[in-house]
Amino acid sequence: MPALLASLARTLNTHWKRGLIGLVATVVLIGVIVGSQSQTAAEDFSIPGTESQEALDLLKAKFPQAAGAQSQIVFTVSDGTLQERARQERIESALGAIAQLDHMTQQNAALVEEAAAAAESLDEQTLQLNEMMGFFEVGGLE
Repeated sequence: MPALLASLARTLNTHWKRGLIGLVATVVLIGVIVGSQSQTAAEDFSIPGTESQEALDLLKAKFPQAAGAQSQIVFTVSDGTLQERARQERIESALGAIAQLDHMTQQNAALVEEAAAAAESLDEQTLQLNEMMGFFEVGGLE
């Protein structure tokens, strides 16, 4: 195998233009093959037998309207049930924290918009100031 690779390397070194043309032709050929496929790429992936897939299947079976949500949170326990009061409180606390994250994200987006508007206003004021001060000449600072 090393001798074959060395021979290939010598050939490509000697005939690099042919190698480059072959590479470009291969890339174009692959692009044509991929582009000629009429079907779209799969957007639905599943791995049967995994815990997350089982949870997703259960969610689709019991709550089909929520199964397509962008984010899904699954709570599990190694022993006992999720119906125990202490676990219910922890789940509610976690869901409350997640709801707070959404609120904070919206608040941060509003702050970013305000900062962008302030920066644009400062740019405009800088241009106006430069125009107003443009007729002054500063000399003797050498």
